[in-house]
Amino acid sequence: VGRHCKMPAYLFIKTKIHDPEQYAKYVSEVRQLAARWKSRYVVRSRPVEVLEGEAEQWGDFLLLVSEWPSADAARNFWNSPEYRKVRELRASAGEVHVVLAEELPPPPGLPRR
Repeated sequence: VGRHCKMPAYLFIKTKIHDPEQYAKYVSEVRQLAARWKSRYVVRSRPVEVLEGEAEQWGDFLLLVSEWPSADAARNFWNSPEYRKVRELRASAGEVHVVLAEELPPPPGLPRR
């Protein structure tokens, strides 16, 4: 899918929290900021159920998935000075892995949901 399509996109965030108090400060700030960018959380899960692969790879990680209007919107948020400042709050609070993926377009003839 090209970057100019307006397909929804998702940030998949795998996090292991080391400092719950500091991480809570980050969460409080990032929720408000992300909402202003038209994002919403669609998954918040801990623990996750590993159906295939090594369960140890998940350990004590939690999974968050946030939906964005487009991949460009998610990238613009991620690279914004506002988020850069908020992201500093979690720098030492946990181990974080983030990937961005776009929604697949619907098959020909089917409307987008």
